[in-house]
Amino acid sequence: MDLADLSEPYRRYLAAVTTYHHAVASAVGLGASDYQALNLLELAADGMSIGDLARSTGLTHSAATRMVDRLEAGGYIERSTDPTDRRRAVIRVGSATPPALAAALGAVRGHVAPAFASLGGRELEVLKRYFLAATEGFANARDDIAAHDID
Repeated sequence: MDLADLSEPYRRYLAAVTTYHHAVASAVGLGASDYQALNLLELAADGMSIGDLARSTGLTHSAATRMVDRLEAGGYIERSTDPTDRRRAVIRVGSATPPALAAALGAVRGHVAPAFASLGGRELEVLKRYFLAATEGFANARDDIAAHDID
């Protein structure tokens, strides 16, 4: 197989992942950015500042602040004062995933789990390496776009 042979299935995969997550966001009444912010906050064990969240989502600081306000009003997140810098707020995902969101996220697991279960240890290691490398690549590209550094 040639690298060019991966282009179409990869693009279809990205489109399926993106449209699935848009459908989940819509099903629970969230915008796509708000939904992805929840994912990023869940992955940040120590929480994030609004500035960190803005950089991670590619939003402006003021747009991220409005998003945090919406998510807090919806009960999705908790905002507290940073104990080391009282001027800084720390944002964390709330203690429980809302049931509608948990159900929507669970819907895909039954469909995707067999694909992962069919893979051996070596194949799973390759996938993990790819996920880590692609994550870094997409994050770097996002940062380049944010810095208007695209050629």
